[in-house]
Amino acid sequence: MNNMMLPSEIEQNILAFNRSLKQVESLVQPLLEQPLTSKTSKLDPESRAKVNLCCAYTVNTLFYLYLKTQGINPDDHPIKQEIARIQLYFKKLKERSNKASSNDNRNDDDDDNHNSSTSSDNSNNSNSVHLNNNTTTANTSQQDSFPTTTTSSTTLPEGDNKKRKNKASDSSKRKKKK
Repeated sequence: MNNMMLPSEIEQNILAFNRSLKQVESLVQPLLEQPLTSKTSKLDPESRAKVNLCCAYTVNTLFYLYLKTQGINPDDHPIKQEIARIQLYFKKLKERSNKASSNDNRNDDDDDNHNSSTSSDNSNNSNSVHLNNNTTTANTSQQDSFPTTTTSSTTLPEGDNKKRKNKASDSSKRKKKK
């Protein structure tokens, strides 16, 4: 750091933030080397949508964090609405995936029920259907895990909070005048 003395807790937080930032940069760098379409062109539409949503979510979350580092309250910024919009699309995609997988399960059940009625040992077939349903459920829940936003509020020293509140009230007064 500069010759300025910071409390050890703050200095540790800054160092941890720098390490995390370098890790994010190393993870994002391979994505930036080639166009995203070259990486997603071979994917099915659902997987492509997931990748695109994850990229949009990541970029917007990084901007959200950038605003926080600049002392701007991101909760009052349009980025919050954009993240909520992306989360809505995650939810819609998840519902669509669940609906499609439940339709697939019903078709599998129909096939298994047809097989069990023609088989001499119904109990073995019902066990296999049960096991297949468990496997499908586990895969579906693992496959459909989407990110959610969790934000922690950072408290600045009292003087900084007052400045931010004054700026916010000044800007809201200007909006009301217009």
